[in-house]
Amino acid sequence: MQPQPSARVLAVDDNAEILHIVTKTLARVGIATTIAQSGDAALALVAKTPFDLILLDNNMPGLTGMEVCRQLKADPKWWAIPIVFITANGSHPFRAEAQRLGAVAVLAKPFDMVALLKVTLTALKRPVAPDATLDELLRRYAPPQA
Repeated sequence: MQPQPSARVLAVDDNAEILHIVTKTLARVGIATTIAQSGDAALALVAKTPFDLILLDNNMPGLTGMEVCRQLKADPKWWAIPIVFITANGSHPFRAEAQRLGAVAVLAKPFDMVALLKVTLTALKRPVAPDATLDELLRRYAPPQA
């Protein structure tokens, strides 16, 4: 199988533990992750780096994830970047508003490793079977051992 090109993913959350879990999990399938701990920091990074995906918390000090999403989707330079919300608010109204703004998915906290990998790989347009297990995902997407 051909190796997948490396993706540029930005994870935004004010919780350092969540960022650690996200970066370690995505590293298992060869995806390096840039992190930001606020909406303002995320917007500054997006202005300098062409990201392929943004994983975005909603409840943060300063700009909320919804405000960040709204700004990115309103700008022709960034509107096409897929956004996945990773948030404690998985309510139907939140999901509907996120979708209306252009988010491709909402992953509710607490999440498991398989759910994070599935939503990330799907948003990056990499094929994932709905019933894929962690072992199957790692077998398919983990980088070759040196």
